[in-house]
This record gives sequence, structure tokens and C-alpha cells, in this order.
Amino acid sequence: MNIIRRIVTTTVGIAMFVTMALPASAVFVITPIIPIFLNPVYVDDVNGNDADTGGKTDPVKTITQAIDIAKNGTSSSYQIYIAEGDYRSETFPLDLSSKNMSLYGGYYNGFDDRDIANHQTEIRGDASNSIEVTNINSTISGLKIYDQVGGAGSVITISTDD
Repeated sequence: MNIIRRIVTTTVGIAMFVTMALPASAVFVITPIIPIFLNPVYVDDVNGNDADTGGKTDPVKTITQAIDIAKNGTSSSYQIYIAEGDYRSETFPLDLSSKNMSLYGGYYNGFDDRDIANHQTEIRGDASNSIEVTNINSTISGLKIYDQVGGAGSVITISTDD
């Protein structure tokens, strides 16, 4: 006996409707599709150079430069991928306010692997270092944030635009 089954897949805002006739005993597997972000900026404190464009094969050296690239870009949303390392040369505060910017740490140099336990991304500054987020569409994931001596003093400020 055939029945009609409807499968709905949504990826990057596009909905696809597929109608097919399948036997009632049919088994099928739906594999999730990983969305491809259209505006990535890559940071690598070992292999990067702040004069580069921030592409996967030509990353910038500092998170500060990646944020500047995003602020000056034409898109309204950017994902900043940060390779493992100890980021001490940042200009604070790291301000994610002007665009939908997200920070993702824990990548192996080369950005082919993400493991936040084994590829730790650390942002260190002085007692006044901070990350300011005033846009609720931002994500901060896979980062350790603390001052030079590992004590208190680092701050993440999150507020909404309303």
C-alpha cells in the first residue's frame, strides 16, 4: 500500500516541499544540513596577518581586526571563527554592537576541526578587558576570557537595543 508523505526541509531561510509516494513500510533517514554562513572572518594568532582579508586561507591575526572587517563590511551579519591560541594583543572593549557579529573559538589552525576542549581559544587582557554585546543576535561560543594573571576583571556586557 502506497501513502503520500510530505517532507519539509528548511535551510538558510529556504523551504522546500517534496511530495512522494512511498510504501507504508519505507524507512528513510534525514541528514541535517549544516548551514554555510555567507560572511565568515577567520582569525589565527600564529598564522594570521592583520593586513590580510580574513579569509580561511588568509586569516587576520587579531580578533580586533576581524571585528573591524565586519564593522566596515556591507553585510548585516558576520561570523568570526577564531583558531586556538592565547590572544593578548586585543584592543578592548571588543565591541560587537554595530552588526550581528558572533565569535566562535576552539578551532584548530586551518579551521578544519573544532574542539573547544583540545583547541582552546583564550582572550587575555588587563583587569579592564571586556566584550560588549548590544545586539541579541550575537553568539559567543568556545572562548575563555580573563585578565593577564587569570584573576577577576574580565567582563561581558550584554544588553538589548530596546
